[in-house]
Amino acid sequence: MKMLRFLARPAAGLPRTVIILSAGFFFVFMGASAFQQFLIPYLTDKGVTSAFQAATVLALVYISFLVWRAVVAYTLYYLGEYWSTVLGAATYSLFAIAAFALNRFELLLLAAAMWGWGAAAMWISSTTQLLDATADTHYGRANGLLYTATTGGQAIGVLLLGALMSVTSVEFGPPVAAAITGIGVATFLFLPYQHTKRVKPRLAPIFQVLTVPRTGLAALFLFLSSLAFGLILGSFSQIIGSGQGHGMLALITAGYWIVRIFGSYAGGFIADWLGREQVLILSFSVAGLGLLLPTFFGGTVTLSIAALAMGLLNSTVPVATNAMIGDLTTFSNRHLAIASLFVWRDLGVGIAILAGAAIISLIGSEQVIFGIFGVAFLVSAGFAYWLKGQPVVKMA
Repeated sequence: MKMLRFLARPAAGLPRTVIILSAGFFFVFMGASAFQQFLIPYLTDKGVTSAFQAATVLALVYISFLVWRAVVAYTLYYLGEYWSTVLGAATYSLFAIAAFALNRFELLLLAAAMWGWGAAAMWISSTTQLLDATADTHYGRANGLLYTATTGGQAIGVLLLGALMSVTSVEFGPPVAAAITGIGVATFLFLPYQHTKRVKPRLAPIFQVLTVPRTGLAALFLFLSSLAFGLILGSFSQIIGSGQGHGMLALITAGYWIVRIFGSYAGGFIADWLGREQVLILSFSVAGLGLLLPTFFGGTVTLSIAALAMGLLNSTVPVATNAMIGDLTTFSNRHLAIASLFVWRDLGVGIAILAGAAIISLIGSEQVIFGIFGVAFLVSAGFAYWLKGQPVVKMA
């Protein structure tokens, strides 16, 4: 009966804004974002950086992303949603070109910092536009479509770039990635122009959202789930890419990206139907158990299973937490909540990339970090279960 009542709700359809955003994200992430999977072995093989320096470049993208998440509301206030999305997406292509053309570690760090601003501007402005254009009963599915397009593009891009760099010169990877992302930038030009008058940005309100139990836990969920993404981009790339090549790296991590394609939309549907907490409980439980496998049993098979489990986590947690933001915010303060909460996601990615590289460098073992993060995911499932009994109250 509950399922029938849910399906009987009036459908809001898919607004044009949601379709354009999803199409643009598909190409942006099929190109430069997919190239992240190969960045560490690419820079190392070129002799531009050591493995740890390459990991530092990649981590700085997310650390810069973190800083800009906190203050990008200021640039959004002046640029508006439209130009924040277009210009932010363009920095993805610029970084791929920088990785191809630059041979100095310091300049790569600067390019990574610029990409951090662009990623923050694009994500916050586009997510705000998506929620504004969607009926509240369909937040989950609208976000699910966006994340499905995002991860679908990235999955295809990882396989495409992996194959390309295996059968041709590795040098072809970044220019091809930049060109594909350029298609996404052009797609965003067709968005309806929007520069909505919103709450004037101040740092205090951005961080005040963390004092509300539900939004505070949403930040924790995003932080912990992002550790999985950091492991895929960092430790997995360093271990597999450096030892077995770009093609094998793409194959072993393919399960992660494929699960993210289907998991995002399914997770959004379930989040609307059964509730945000049910999605979080399931995802963190599966990821925790999956990551404990390579902790005790090393090898390609257990790494592949762990990648699948982490793909489920990273496909569903952002969708569920973004739907929670829609539940808890109003039209005027939504962008502040998104900026604040996603700061913690970026912090998790950066920490996982650097921690993995440091542990591998110091003790030569990735199993320790797998065990730590696996236990953390299981604890998060417990927090999500506790959240079920908490009231939903709109933020002032």
